[in-house]
Formats: sequence, C-alpha cells, structure tokens
Amino acid sequence: RSQLLMLREALLDLHKALLEANQGLESKVSARTDELVKEIRERERYEVELCRIAATDSLTGLCNRATMMDWLAGRLAEFANHRAAPRRLAILFIDLDKFKEVNDVRGHHAGDQVLQVVAARFKERLGRGSVLARWGGDEFLVALEIADHDQTIAVSERLRESARVPIEMEGEHV
Repeated sequence: RSQLLMLREALLDLHKALLEANQGLESKVSARTDELVKEIRERERYEVELCRIAATDSLTGLCNRATMMDWLAGRLAEFANHRAAPRRLAILFIDLDKFKEVNDVRGHHAGDQVLQVVAARFKERLGRGSVLARWGGDEFLVALEIADHDQTIAVSERLRESARVPIEMEGEHV
C-alpha cells in the first residue's frame, strides 16, 4: 500500500509539473502571438504607406502620373460599360509658363516651392468629381466629371487665375 501512495504522489507531482510546463508554454505562445499580431499590424501600416508613396507625387502630395493613368483607365472602362452615370469627362493639361526661368535663376528649391504652392491653389479650387495629378516637371493634369462645356471653361479659368497670382519668395514676387 505504501508503494501505491508513493506512486500516487509521484503521479501527482508529475501532473503538477506537466500543468506548470503547460502554463509556461501557453504563456510563451500567448506572448509570441501578441508579438506576431504587432508585427503584422506594423507590416500592414508599412504596406499602406508604401501604396500611398507609390501613388503620390512626393513633392506636391498630388496623385502621380501612374495613379492618374489608372484612374482614367478605370473611369473610361466604366463609361464604356455603361456602369457610370452619363456625364462628361474633361481633361485639362496645364503647363506652367516661365517655370524653367524660376529654376534657372532661383534654383530648384525655389522651383519646388512654386510647384507646391500652385498645386495647393489648384487643389483648393477644384471640387468634387475632379482628380488632380502632377504629370511631371511643371505639368499638371486635371480630370473633371462635368455637366457641360461652360463648366469646363469656368474651372480652367479659375485654375489659370490661381496660377497667375504671384508667389512671394524672399521678398520678391515670382
């Protein structure tokens, strides 16, 4: 009988040791799971940021050429498949006059500032149903979903006037 008691105590000790080991393993698994969840969330944030960077012009914060091309292709496909409302799509190509002179005389930093200010002005003057992109260099592309030709003219005039407003730089107007 004493051997049975000793065996029982040994089994209870073994059971207790297994429970403690199991709890230790569960704790480690839980901690590692938390680490992995954190890593996954961090990678997801990086992925979102990389997508934003890939779609955006780094200087102006506007859509870049590739993003605009994708948007236009998708919009035109919707029009072709009659999935979009029967509206018109106007494309405005804007090239800044005398921009090369700003870069040549004042340097590229000044040219960058001009692009940033003009981009912000354009963005302010465009409403819903429009997409603004920096096409490259001193070129911008605007896609407008419009009702009529007069609306296109009005928007293009607003943009032209906003680009003509002098930009103050080091006490001078550019």
